Amino acid sequence: MKSASPFIKFLGTGGGRYVMTRQLRYTAGFWIGFGDTRIHVDPGPGALVRCHASRPRLDPERLDAVLVTHRHIDHCNDASVMIEAMTRFGTRPRGTVFLPADALAPDPVLFPHTLAYLASPPRVMHSGDRHRVGEIVVEIGPRHRHPVETYGVIFHAGGMRIAYITDTAYSEDLIPAYRGCDVAIVSTTLHESRPGLDHLCLGEVYELLMNLGPRLAVLTHFGGSMLRAKPWEAIRDWQAQLGFPVLAAGDGRRLELASILDTAPGQGSKPLREGV
Repeated sequence: MKSASPFIKFLGTGGGRYVMTRQLRYTAGFWIGFGDTRIHVDPGPGALVRCHASRPRLDPERLDAVLVTHRHIDHCNDASVMIEAMTRFGTRPRGTVFLPADALAPDPVLFPHTLAYLASPPRVMHSGDRHRVGEIVVEIGPRHRHPVETYGVIFHAGGMRIAYITDTAYSEDLIPAYRGCDVAIVSTTLHESRPGLDHLCLGEVYELLMNLGPRLAVLTHFGGSMLRAKPWEAIRDWQAQLGFPVLAAGDGRRLELASILDTAPGQGSKPLREGV
């Protein structure tokens, strides 16, 4: 079905090895869609399963692209199988793959045979590059501070700028890179900062959002400490404090962005698992 406005479908909202191996939240990434264009972002373990279990079902054969922000397994594990599905196991060469250079060599995260299934070679991510995929423009954001090569992304769709701030240590450099976006999807792995872990904690996300001022913010990619804190409760007062809606994403939740921005709903909601 053609999408009249941009949407995000969260197939999984878990992050980090602890949550991933126990599947306390699914780790399947999310789809962004607009018009007839569909992109699967960070297809971690269970991505293909969650597509078929989704209600309404998401058809992997309709994908136009797979985007991997970095090589960690909770972001890339199912990338090869999503390419198999997108191309009908190589019988219909098509689609685009985005990933950092260190996800291709010397230790690739994709099975080599899947590269031959694509309509063109994988697009290696470089900050500032723009690529058109159907009705969505993919703008590669800054390189993040993380143990492996990692990039954020800004999607341009339906007149909106939708930022995905993936795993990173906090840096003020993030502010000019993502300021002015309509929507900010932010990986919020930690409840409290932990030395040596290059992930955003809840307080850092608050400071980041205060400086970015998007029209809508969505927190996702929760680690164990965030889940114990119940993210939908931890951000209960953020809308009143920040002046714009802030949601805690739930597994299986679909956000129709134009509708949300038009109606400016209330505070962060409890995660939804029904209909997954």
